Amino acid sequence: MGGQPQTGRVRPRWGPTNDNVEEMLEQVAEGTAICFAPSSMALYYARPGLSWVPLTDVEPLRVALAWADGGPLVEAFAAIVRDLAGLRRTSAASPRPR
Repeated sequence: MGGQPQTGRVRPRWGPTNDNVEEMLEQVAEGTAICFAPSSMALYYARPGLSWVPLTDVEPLRVALAWADGGPLVEAFAAIVRDLAGLRRTSAASPRPR
């Protein structure tokens, strides 16, 4: 479970560590871990022994893309992300989200 412990609260018990998604899913299938993941993982990593249960009583997770000044590939990638997120620039003077 990610995040930082909050002051005055019980310290979290951290689970096993892993180096990649496959290891993490093996740990979940073995019953030694749980995983909070985007719903897209349920389609890509569907397999016997794993149940993907939507969390419906929590706020949506917000994700940000940040980068240092980069070249044309970085700018092209950022433009694709903006397009997919529905964030189109209205003018060249508009600040870029970072």
